[in-house]
Amino acid sequence: MKYFYFKSNNSNRCKGIAITNILVILSIVCLGILYLYQNANLVKDTYQIREYRKNISELKKQNQILEEKIFELSSLDKLQEMVKPLNMVEVKEVVYLKKEVMVQR
Repeated sequence: MKYFYFKSNNSNRCKGIAITNILVILSIVCLGILYLYQNANLVKDTYQIREYRKNISELKKQNQILEEKIFELSSLDKLQEMVKPLNMVEVKEVVYLKKEVMVQR
């Protein structure tokens, strides 16, 4: 009686496991690199947002100062001071013009 033995392909099986291990390790490395890249972009964007908020705050302060200056310059007292050198005469009586309707011939 002859017995047939199937030769086990352990070497092929080991190669398949090695390839799977390499793929898993490469996947983990790629995901790690992607995580670091996204994290770096997030930090960069956070600093940009902080700078923009700082600029907005400074511009609001400048805007407030300019609005105060506008109100100060447009006050009645200031306007009267500005008119004095022009030697203008004060109006006593106001006369309004009436609009006349023209008739066609």
